[in-house]
Amino acid sequence: MNDAVPHHVRDRVKWALSRLREHEAALQGVQLARGNGHILALELKDREEAIRHAMERINEFRGVAAKNGVDAEAFIHSIGGLPDLERFGYRTS
Repeated sequence: MNDAVPHHVRDRVKWALSRLREHEAALQGVQLARGNGHILALELKDREEAIRHAMERINEFRGVAAKNGVDAEAFIHSIGGLPDLERFGYRTS
């Protein structure tokens, strides 16, 4: 699977997933310290643009992968998967 994805593309996807995991960890810390209220919503709002940027890179990869016969979801899963940011109130649409 990983051989079907060029190294520079693999690195870009890994970078985007790493950023998303960092945001997930930070939001989880806020959630544990302050709960699911206003403070978490403010933190999410502050991070929303960076999260959106990383998600755009992932979605760009999905589009190119489909055109090249690569299973993007299997590749993403093989390198750790996409973190669940919806549990903090992030809307993917």
